[in-house]
Amino acid sequence: MSGRPTVHVMHPTQPALNGTDLTDSHDISQAAKGSAEIAGNVASVATAAQAASEGAADTQRAARTLAEMATALQSLVARFAV
Repeated sequence: MSGRPTVHVMHPTQPALNGTDLTDSHDISQAAKGSAEIAGNVASVATAAQAASEGAADTQRAARTLAEMATALQSLVARFAV
């Protein structure tokens, strides 16, 4: 024995040591990649939802300010009414 670790080279159709074949490992890898992509998409949707929520809040503040300005303008105009 030379003291080096033994390297086992496996063919894709050869059963792995734990009873699953390498195509199962490939499928697991693909599923993991798909899950990561889905997680990224969910994060993107959450970011877009947050931006939409902030936009809605800005619009609500602007509408409130506009209503206050309209009330003030009506008050000013009422002074000049005959």
